[in-house]
Amino acid sequence: MAGSGGLIGMPSLLLLGLPIHQVIGSVKFPNMFSSFSSFYILLKKKQLKLKVPSS
Repeated sequence: MAGSGGLIGMPSLLLLGLPIHQVIGSVKFPNMFSSFSSFYILLKKKQLKLKVPSS
């Protein structure tokens, strides 16, 4: 049950009186953490290949 809690979370945090920059930060940080952890797991399981551009 992870993912887009911004639909409920952002308006409720704004209604509680938090500044917009804190609301956006509180939504973006877990999203960034989730994306990085997914990237790390895929890289660790070797399901992801990094391609180095040739010069």
